[in-house]
Amino acid sequence: MAQIKWYAGGQERGKVALELIIQLLKELDGTGTAYDDLKHVLAVYFNEIKTESGSIPLIFSRMNLDVSNVMIKNHIVLPENAQQTMKKLSQLNQLRYGY
Repeated sequence: MAQIKWYAGGQERGKVALELIIQLLKELDGTGTAYDDLKHVLAVYFNEIKTESGSIPLIFSRMNLDVSNVMIKNHIVLPENAQQTMKKLSQLNQLRYGY
């Protein structure tokens, strides 16, 4: 995964997000049906980011909310490696503005 600068734009963040989503889906592969809803949400947002159907920061915001809702609704606790990947994915939404 490429490191991004704090001032990175949406396209750069989108590319990193695609890599992280692929990694997360691989980590959740073979875990049974408990994570199916989460995998579906991640796949939907993977396609949105890939096609750039809107502003990347807005897509990230919606994705973080939907992922949180699915995890709460289904009482999902991620394995340690998937937690780290999810943390990196959610950090992409933290935009810093500097002058």
